[in-house]
Amino acid sequence: MTERLSERAGAFPPGLDPTLGPVATAFGEIYQYLVEGDADPMEKKTLHDWDVRARLRSVKGVSEVNSWGGLTKQYHVIVHPRRLDRYGLSLHQVVQSVADNNASFSGGFLEHRSERFTVRGAALATGVETCRPIVLAAVEACHPPRDVADVGVGPAARSGASPATGRARPWAGMVIISTGENGKDVATRVKARIAEVQKTLPRACR
Repeated sequence: MTERLSERAGAFPPGLDPTLGPVATAFGEIYQYLVEGDADPMEKKTLHDWDVRARLRSVKGVSEVNSWGGLTKQYHVIVHPRRLDRYGLSLHQVVQSVADNNASFSGGFLEHRSERFTVRGAALATGVETCRPIVLAAVEACHPPRDVADVGVGPAARSGASPATGRARPWAGMVIISTGENGKDVATRVKARIAEVQKTLPRACR
């Protein structure tokens, strides 16, 4: 939308400088819900953030879906300083090597016999096993992260919580309405979508 506005800038009368307004306001919170179930808290939040949230955001009139509380899944590389010193490596080298080997980028396209083939570099880490073999340095021998650190899965540092009486470790989600939409209509559509989503969730997350 910003690009389209920039393209049309020359068509406006002198003195007019149009800008995009907010897609939501401070009063746009129209629907809240708790996420419960017997599943692991970290896996449950991962399912919500990467699946349920996207499906709720596609509802007409929804600007954003926020969440707080719960445990956010992360891949941790816990470095041992003595091992770094043993191999002559720095913490910066570890950080940079992991970052360089966790990316997805475009390589343009190739044309061959009237056909176009898209070139894409996919090097995203998909789990602990894909992080451990990353090469940090190749002096006399290749040193992957497992030589200088413990690589595993753990929760991110918590910055908030969602208390609920009588419930263990709950966390909540909130639907934000887009500016100009009818709150009642959007809430009705959100409720219908949640009912659809619940049918597809693993039993431990219902």
